Amino acid sequence: MMENFGHFGILTPPEKGIGNFTLYDWGPGSACKAWCRIRDHYGDAYVDLGRNRAFGINSVSVDLDKRNILVRDASVGTDGRSRDIKVVFSDGKERNIELPREGKVEIPKAI
Repeated sequence: MMENFGHFGILTPPEKGIGNFTLYDWGPGSACKAWCRIRDHYGDAYVDLGRNRAFGINSVSVDLDKRNILVRDASVGTDGRSRDIKVVFSDGKERNIELPREGKVEIPKAI
């Protein structure tokens, strides 16, 4: 939807229903910017080993056991390709991993 739809109070053409320009800053732009900021800070998967907690975004789930971090991606495999994801740790370390076609990978906790 164009950001400036109906700004003149008229919703049907040819009377200014949609203006002659649109802005990226509302719906789609805000959503993209929010995703980028969250991914920069937390990655696709965020792991806090000190608290033994983790979470994922963008169809990524994270489970912790005694020795490993299991990362799964529900979107992998639908098109037969792998996907690169960013794992961020609470100590500031980051790791980029490739999830294979099966959509899961184990990362040793001692990295």
